Amino acid sequence: MNQLQYETSPYLLQHADNPVHWYAWNAESLALAKTEDKPILLSIGYSTCHWCHVMERESFHDTDIAAFMNAHFINIKVDREERPDLDALYLAACEQISGSAGWPLNVFLTPDLKPFYAGTYFPVQPGHKRISWIQVLQFALYNYREQREVVERQADRILARINADPGPAGKDNDTPDDGLSVAIFNQLQTHFDRENGGFGTGQKFPNTMALEFLLNYFYYTREPEALRHLRFTLSTMLRSGIYDHIGGGIARYTVDREWRVPHFEKMLYDNAQFAQLLARAYRLIGRRKYKTALTQTLNFLERELQSPEGMFYAALDADSEAGEGRYYTWTKAEVEAVLGDTAATFCTYFGITDPGNWEGTNILYQPQDRFQLADYLGRDRETLLESMHAARRKMLEARARRMSLHRDEKIILGWNAMMVSTYVQAYQATGATAYEKSARRLLGILNREFVHPNGLDYFRVRTGEQLAHAATLRDYAFLIRAQLDVFQLSNDQADLERAVVLTNHIRKHFLENGTDLFRHARLDLPDLIQHRPDLIDEDMPSGNALMLRNLQDLAILTDTTTYRKQAEAMLRQMTAGVKARPLAHASWANGMLAAEKGILEIAVAGPDALSWKQTIERGGYLPFSVLVATGLADENLPLLIGKKTEAETLIYVCRQYSCMAPIGDPAVFAEEYFRPPDLSVKK
Repeated sequence: MNQLQYETSPYLLQHADNPVHWYAWNAESLALAKTEDKPILLSIGYSTCHWCHVMERESFHDTDIAAFMNAHFINIKVDREERPDLDALYLAACEQISGSAGWPLNVFLTPDLKPFYAGTYFPVQPGHKRISWIQVLQFALYNYREQREVVERQADRILARINADPGPAGKDNDTPDDGLSVAIFNQLQTHFDRENGGFGTGQKFPNTMALEFLLNYFYYTREPEALRHLRFTLSTMLRSGIYDHIGGGIARYTVDREWRVPHFEKMLYDNAQFAQLLARAYRLIGRRKYKTALTQTLNFLERELQSPEGMFYAALDADSEAGEGRYYTWTKAEVEAVLGDTAATFCTYFGITDPGNWEGTNILYQPQDRFQLADYLGRDRETLLESMHAARRKMLEARARRMSLHRDEKIILGWNAMMVSTYVQAYQATGATAYEKSARRLLGILNREFVHPNGLDYFRVRTGEQLAHAATLRDYAFLIRAQLDVFQLSNDQADLERAVVLTNHIRKHFLENGTDLFRHARLDLPDLIQHRPDLIDEDMPSGNALMLRNLQDLAILTDTTTYRKQAEAMLRQMTAGVKARPLAHASWANGMLAAEKGILEIAVAGPDALSWKQTIERGGYLPFSVLVATGLADENLPLLIGKKTEAETLIYVCRQYSCMAPIGDPAVFAEEYFRPPDLSVKK
């Protein structure tokens, strides 16, 4: 029978009524493969994956195909968002076997969990250059039964190649130099899409980590091309179809180069990272539209993805019963029915036409700059903008009455920890104390709800009341970053101490002896046949890149040589690969920029220390800094030693083992370090 009915993962439950006898990945199902000497079909996906839905409808609901699968395979379903460590391993195998990988990910394993054949989506009927799913099953079964020795050797070779190739970086030991950031920027420039913004000439992903590098690089170098491409890309995204002009937030990516046609699923991690980028850009550049989009994106997250307890669900699906993306698109008649007399202006503003701009309906986008359009229409700019905001609110109310989208209600530790940092950034950008309170409250919930009874280990996933799966490297890395970010606001020693405890915990359980790069998962997990370092940025920063930044900051805050040496060793191992492929390692590039330019060490001491500290943290943008003030329970923190004073308040600033003269006025500090750009640089 289908065992998925007993699971909690929304993705697994989507397959619980299949005639396929699916199993979950657990000790019992893995043992069954050995007992019956059957190959394992491992099928990995996630609940908002469009092509996963298609393959389920076409193949996994087909009773004849299901009968063949049930007779000859142990069929196991895995939610990649629950087990990203398994996903990473077998994605690498698929890339070795077929040259590419994605989801749905279908991998054939020996009973010893070794991969011997793999692919992604297979149609129910053979098509152009694609064999059918039943042909794939027959091919895998024939080889397993009739060519067993060949299959075993093939599987061993695949694993050996994966082990020999931890990724496109991590092989060399170059020493970072002062020209590293220039080399990274020059390489990134070769990927600029100067016509449409973003990077590359195909599908458009947000690439927020690379855009953050441009922002930080501009802060230090005043390189006009970095600012120009950042502003152009953000403006294009905020006017295009990837941005939800009615509800806020962004879709996963667009299928076209022009950002017009989104793949409509909306992920928590994409929107959290996008909100952080908007907050940073607003602090440096000051464009009001960044602040507006930041607020709209956070409103979307709180309205549509927040749980009653205050945590955040994983994603919204692209599909509804009306069809993919139909929840977000409109005909002109539908707009007119909602807005009445305002509809004509709204349609002009958002590119809505009678024939439609996508499959007979309309994806909202802004074909013209809003101020240029106001001038063309002879309307006051502010009046037009406010009227469109009012129209958006009416459209949002109307959209909420449509059939709702499937929501993946897994609560993932790392993604929620990312939201803590997002709230911190939003507070620093806007000064809204509600965001600061949300950051502290969410961090408290995570430390209470996800921690193991031993007080050190954490679970990765919460579904309903059930906790499952060991936290991965990224979960811990995002949580440590959340602790450090909240410490910057709270000035509470307990937040810093928790970051230290967690860092030491993962250094014990995620580092192999003699290595400096962390593995995806705990080394003692019994169901992983190979442990790989988490190096490459995909849809979010890699775990090692996150830990690089955590170790850099912790080394300064705690004056711990071990942290400093590990960060330096990680940089040396990754330098060559980051220079060669900065888009795949953009969060590493930010860590390398921090090492090259120096992390600003700011200590505020004196009777007004806490209020001055708050002024600094809500001031302009500082890419890399740590900030502490007297008032801590334990003022033996290295940055505060010898700085306590009763007479006057002073700001002490150091960077790269060099300290400047104390500053006696926050305004003087702001003039020196908050560097607003020359906005005459064209978009």
